[in-house]
Amino acid sequence: MTIGSVRAVVAAASIAGAAGLIVSAGPSSALARDAWPTAVTAKYRLKFQGIEVGKMDFSSKTSAAGYEISGGSKLSVLMGAFKVQTSGSASGAIAGGGPTATPAPKSYAFDWRGGKKTGAIKMGFADGVAKQIAVEPPVDDHPERVPLTDKHKAGVVDPITAIMTLTAADGKPCEKKAAVFDGKHRFDITLAFKKQVAIPSKTGGGAPVQGVVCRVTYKPIAGHKQKAETAHFATNRDMEVWLRPLPGTSMMVPHAIYIPTGWGTASMVIERLDATTGATKVALTE
Repeated sequence: MTIGSVRAVVAAASIAGAAGLIVSAGPSSALARDAWPTAVTAKYRLKFQGIEVGKMDFSSKTSAAGYEISGGSKLSVLMGAFKVQTSGSASGAIAGGGPTATPAPKSYAFDWRGGKKTGAIKMGFADGVAKQIAVEPPVDDHPERVPLTDKHKAGVVDPITAIMTLTAADGKPCEKKAAVFDGKHRFDITLAFKKQVAIPSKTGGGAPVQGVVCRVTYKPIAGHKQKAETAHFATNRDMEVWLRPLPGTSMMVPHAIYIPTGWGTASMVIERLDATTGATKVALTE
């Protein structure tokens, strides 16, 4: 694994984090009156070329008062010579109810550490506009960086709230789009139906379950550098999220996310997920 492939895995994990951890509901779901489960905890394995290189965890709580989401990841490659740790959180209100409910972010925080380098981002939101933005280290004025203006900070959600935007239980798990601003970059994440797939059962040795594959597309808007890595992800039409039914419910959850890079395929594969909706508690372990 080269340094270039390490960067690609980190970038892929970032895109996967914004695009995935989807909890959606099928078209006949009795959960249509509730846009999201009241609580979710999930753990995923991060892999590169099928070899585990780290973990990602995620938890969320939703109520009439709003939502709170937190998560983090640990990545270790090059025989442990290169390690990256991340953590993030977001909170906000929920406008409306049922399948038309919309998350309205209020706060976002993200920090990372890789070797001797560290970084942090904090943002506040008001009426869909990112404000009170603090970025460390500050963004440089690189000549290849696409200019970021105030208009790019309006009508957006943070990367963690994007999970909410992409997870509403409206019966359309592969028809979603999120306008995202992470404090430095403005980009879009879009999901579209690609195919159905049989996912082998690893827990009970039973018959495969019928899953759905969504194509994930990433569109950089502003704040990014015009370089080959960005262009690769922007033109990549092979990024996928695989959704599978959660036993005993009408919900669908991400089984895996696959992101081909120039050095190999990076992926997130489910390890365990627990969800609570009202009085119903369900779990999935692989």
